[in-house]
Amino acid sequence: MTGLWQVSARSDLPWEEMALLDRHYVENHWLGMDLAILAQTPRAVYRQRVA
Repeated sequence: MTGLWQVSARSDLPWEEMALLDRHYVENHWLGMDLAILAQTPRAVYRQRVA
């Protein structure tokens, strides 16, 4: 499964911001966030293939 930063901005973010998004995910984890990330994953994967 992808993470929050992968579906948010991919590699456009500096490492520090990726770490902050990962920390936000861990500290605020809930099923709704997992479902939102899962729903956004195909678009994020497609976007990377096209780029």
